[in-house]
This record gives sequence, structure tokens and C-alpha cells, in this order.
Amino acid sequence: MPPTPISPPPTSPGITLTCPHEEGYAYVFELEDWDHLDDIPGPTGTTVAAKQADYAAITAGFTTDNAYYIGNEKLRNRNLGGAAEICLGYRDTSCKSGCGSNPCSSAGSACDTYMGCVRACSCTYDCKSIDASWVGGGITSPHSSTGSGDHAWPVFEDFSSSDSDAALKQTIACFTGQCRSTPSGDGGAIGNILTHPTASDFSTWGDTNDGVSASWWCAAGHGNKIAPNIDTGYAEMGWHVWGYGASLWVTTGNELGRYASNGCGTPCPEQELFMIRYAR
Repeated sequence: MPPTPISPPPTSPGITLTCPHEEGYAYVFELEDWDHLDDIPGPTGTTVAAKQADYAAITAGFTTDNAYYIGNEKLRNRNLGGAAEICLGYRDTSCKSGCGSNPCSSAGSACDTYMGCVRACSCTYDCKSIDASWVGGGITSPHSSTGSGDHAWPVFEDFSSSDSDAALKQTIACFTGQCRSTPSGDGGAIGNILTHPTASDFSTWGDTNDGVSASWWCAAGHGNKIAPNIDTGYAEMGWHVWGYGASLWVTTGNELGRYASNGCGTPCPEQELFMIRYAR
């Protein structure tokens, strides 16, 4: 169900988020993805130095027209109470279709009008609670290659081990795009950022014909993990739900979407909204 619009999203010069917040939650990351815009910083290049610059831009916190992250420093000082929620969503499909074809392959007044129309469409989210039992082996026991060079994940150093929420905060940091993959398809080798603690896959996150829940997961039998990437050639993938599911790329353009539509069912709404929040 769409959240009750009791409070607006944060506003500041240059940010145009329109999906409402729910009472009782603090939000640390939001993305309302537009395929023609660079909503998350990066990638500036494939060298180690370029990747580290991209990591630093996200780690420090950022605000773009359609996304923000409070930054690792502020996250470090938050009390999560041992749990957080990751929320994936889409805009009302009937409303969105009424806005016409997307003309935003090029900037201009037609694109501005279309974006204004779509932003007025209601937002629907499917939020999943995660806690320390979900934290993947890539966080708790990082592969040796994650500590330096092309595979470096700086978030491993950003949260105090004395913080009972440290591993969960590292996982949240990965969901903001800080654990970007390499072209070699080494996501499984580097390790998972999230692992389903009881199921063999993420099918418990909704029926494939359930509309919203289908956004997370599409096909059974592909593992119970969320990792930076799975196949050779999928560089810049920040995370991917195994089972042809939801994925985040740190790219210019389409940054949120399905790895593939295999088994998604009908309806299979377009993924375009992502939030991370915790109960106050």
C-alpha cells in the first residue's frame, strides 16, 4: 500500500524528491531514479584512484536532484536499535502511463513536463526489515581482495567494532553503492552483503505475481544472497538480489532496475524508487 503522506521528503536547493515519508522512521538514503540522469555519484573511471574518488563522494554523503545519502559519519552516530528496512518501489502505473511516452532521451521542456507529471504519481513501496542475522559474509568475513586495490570496500573501516550496529551499518553503506563491483564477476568470491538467514532464496519476499514484491525477486533456485555482482561484465553493480532480482548500478543513467525479467510474473512494475530507513 502507498505510505500515508504524513511528512514530505527532505527539500533543499537542487533536490526534487516527492515520495512521502512514514511516521516513526528516520531515512538515511533515498533514490528516485531517472534513467537519463546521474543520480548517484560515479563512475568517474575504472582506475583504482577513480573508484576511490567515487567511494569517497558517496561515503561523505551527497545530494543530487533525485537522491541523497546522509553519509557514513552521520550514520555512524545513529542508533539503529539493531534493525533497519530497505524499501523498493514504483510509481502508480496507471498514472504514469497517463503521462505519455518518456521524451527524456534529450533535455528540454517536453522532458521537464513529463518528469513533473510522473512525480505527481503516487509511490508504492515494499519494505523489508533486516538485522544482524541478515548481514552477509562479505561484511563479517571479508575476502582478502576487498582490503586493497581494485576491490577495496572502504566501508569496512568506517564503523567501530564497539558499535553493536556496526555490521548492519556496513551493510547499509553497501546498499548506497559503496561496494561497487569489478568487471570480473567476482561478487560471489568477494562475499555477500546480505544473506537470507532461513530461506534458500528470496522467494519469501513475495509471490512472483504479487506486483510490488515481485520487484525484489523474480526466479527461485538462484541463491539466498545479495552481492555486488554475479557475472563477468557487470561492472559498477553495487548490489544484486540473486534470482534475476533488483539491482543497483553506480552508473550514469539507469541506476536501479531488474537484472532480468525472467519469471517476474504479471504485473511486473518498473523499479524506480529505493529507500533505507530505521524505526525511531
